[in-house]
Amino acid sequence: MALYVKFTKLECVAQNERHGDEPYLKWKETGTRIWGWTPDNEGVIGTTWDLTKDLGWQEKPVPLMPVSSDSVIELWEYDPDTADDFLGFSEIPTAATPEKTYTLRGDDAEYKLTYKVVDI
Repeated sequence: MALYVKFTKLECVAQNERHGDEPYLKWKETGTRIWGWTPDNEGVIGTTWDLTKDLGWQEKPVPLMPVSSDSVIELWEYDPDTADDFLGFSEIPTAATPEKTYTLRGDDAEYKLTYKVVDI
């Protein structure tokens, strides 16, 4: 048996950019972008993404990620002309958990990320 994190939902509560964000999730251990195929300026207050759906080439479900003591998920906002904006992080629990929503805040933005840790 091994622990994995399953991401289910991301919601924009307060956006970083005036016209909307292009959020993406990065797995800190590997520096890998694991989700973030959103169109330009899609991240506005009230937008919710189902991270379990496969909506074609633009949006894929977030894969199950293996959990270790160093597991951290980071939320970033893509900027084509400047450095990307860091919008927050969550340390992943190292034990199985029920689904829970975590608040990520950074650079005047606020997002809610829902996930659970499962033992597979």
